[in-house]
Amino acid sequence: MKVQVQANYWHKIIDHYHNILNEKFLGQIYTPRTQHFMREVFEAEMQKAKARETHPAWHIPLQLRFDPLAHNFIIEATSSNELEFI
Repeated sequence: MKVQVQANYWHKIIDHYHNILNEKFLGQIYTPRTQHFMREVFEAEMQKAKARETHPAWHIPLQLRFDPLAHNFIIEATSSNELEFI
């Protein structure tokens, strides 16, 4: 079953995690060690949000990907089949 979510609300969720990771890791080079710690923080924050938020969009599994050459990280749904934007 797909979770229906408005695009602006989905961006709010992604921005929430981006802000947390940027607060803790801004300006750091994304070495394998830094990526490991970022993933740990990301997983912990997802668990906190799942316990706190009731909207089903917060419970969609997310993944953290890195582009070290561009010095960027991307947060996205593990499976886009679970989302339906309205």
